[in-house]
Amino acid sequence: MTLLGHEIKNDNSFKGATYMALLVSILIIVDRMRINILLIEKLQFYNLGFNWIVPAIIGALLGNFIPQKKESEYDILDSAQ
Repeated sequence: MTLLGHEIKNDNSFKGATYMALLVSILIIVDRMRINILLIEKLQFYNLGFNWIVPAIIGALLGNFIPQKKESEYDILDSAQ
């Protein structure tokens, strides 16, 4: 996503992808602790260790539809200093 950063105007896309990848990573850790989570094994690219990619793309797409917070007057003044 960093390569396309200038094309992606909504920061919530990055946040959505990050949160979904984090969620899948936590579920993988829990699954490795012998608490079986069947969802993790059914994700694509599980055998390759890249099962976070599809949820991250879905999170980025969902995050794109969340409106971005507008800058307040105070944020603009703080960034000018």
